Amino acid sequence: MQILKIKGHESFDPNKRRNWSASTLQEVAECPKRYVLRRGNFPSIWRKSGFPTKSSSAQIRGIVVHALVSKVVDFVESSTETPLQAAMGYLRKNGGYVELLKATIEVELDKLKGNPRSEMFIDLFRKELVSEIASLRNQTQFFVNKSLTHFKSTVPDAVGSANLTGSTKKKIGIVNSEFHIEDASYPIEGFIDLLVVGDQRDRILDFKTSKDIHPEYWEQLKLYAWLWSRCAENQFPKETELSIVAGIGTIETISLTHEDLLSLERDISAKITESDQLISLKEPMAIPTAENCKFCAVKVVCDDYWESSVGSNAGKTDSWGDLRVRITSDLGGGNWKVTFLDTGEIGMLLLGERDDGSISVDAEVRLLGVFKKVTEDDEICIRLSQSSEIFLYSPPRK
Repeated sequence: MQILKIKGHESFDPNKRRNWSASTLQEVAECPKRYVLRRGNFPSIWRKSGFPTKSSSAQIRGIVVHALVSKVVDFVESSTETPLQAAMGYLRKNGGYVELLKATIEVELDKLKGNPRSEMFIDLFRKELVSEIASLRNQTQFFVNKSLTHFKSTVPDAVGSANLTGSTKKKIGIVNSEFHIEDASYPIEGFIDLLVVGDQRDRILDFKTSKDIHPEYWEQLKLYAWLWSRCAENQFPKETELSIVAGIGTIETISLTHEDLLSLERDISAKITESDQLISLKEPMAIPTAENCKFCAVKVVCDDYWESSVGSNAGKTDSWGDLRVRITSDLGGGNWKVTFLDTGEIGMLLLGERDDGSISVDAEVRLLGVFKKVTEDDEICIRLSQSSEIFLYSPPRK
């Protein structure tokens, strides 16, 4: 992996028109500074907006499954055949689940090209994903089968052709996959995995490739239900059934009345107002906790992280973690004498072949996912793994 030169974020416009979602409102609540840094500009790394994300095969796995489920269900929606006939015909025509999954994997991996933190792992991700193709097939087939059962529902014409007060980007049918819905009054939107319009109640299903169901999943579905209740011009109040389908067997369901949905508006409005205020501060607040920072995509450019106890990896103990050092001298052979910025201790950074000539004395280097080894001579050595990241850091312009 290359050594990346970075500065703090160059710009972020808090007044830019944006649509909130359940996930972005949650992100601001967890750490406003993380939200801002993720959307800053970092021209020293790449030309795209935002900070590049380090992808994982697990992340791509979820995207691939959802994308293929949506493709199959979309085809069934547009077909005049029975749901099962339509799904089977689509699969036969395209080589079955395995070939479709492989093609979808390639589409997602292609999106990583040009990402300086992920591009070098494309081959590794491909190998990992193809090795678990049977599991991906089972997961996708399970979600598709759960979706197909809802095509047996019937709906009155008046509901099936509901007029909308907001934008949905898509015609409403009985079963709607990857349904985009945007509120007309509030700057908030969502993508519903599966929306089923019924005569007595509507159903919203969310598919999760993880085995566990977390509390924030329900907050997301409640927001979707509220958006749908405002968009659909229903002729009578209806319950909305929310279901989370996790893994290949876990299903949990709750129901919300029309009154429940109306009561959500005050809470959602307050969250939007608070989030707008938090990201508009000149110095957005950081909340460095072990949970927030463990997988944070922008912790390398967050001084609050490095200056907190969470970002400190002090002490002469063998451990994996993140380190911030200053180069003090060149030892040759890709090895450098360094000072640990959080403790003042002296150590040695072993870059070896990863040293591309960009490092120099007095440079600040931020390291993610490295191993700190204490030798028998009580010296501290920093060793790298294949996935370790090296950043040459300089402060942003004032």
